[in-house]
Amino acid sequence: MQIQKPNRDPLSESDRQALQQLRQQIEQTIARGSISRKEHTAILAQMYADGIVTDRECELFRLMQEKIWCGDLHIEA
Repeated sequence: MQIQKPNRDPLSESDRQALQQLRQQIEQTIARGSISRKEHTAILAQMYADGIVTDRECELFRLMQEKIWCGDLHIEA
């Protein structure tokens, strides 16, 4: 897995769209207050789909993880 620094290369249009979709999915999950293991796996799959995980994607995922750790986002059984 590559980790790409956002300041090195500008994002392509398809990368920007993928990032926006990921952001929306994570924001909706946080707003709902719960996440299933299936949704968690789907978010990870979306991040790894192109084989490159950008800093921006990592930041979004960390935000979601912090919400889980703080108890603001619950994992469904």
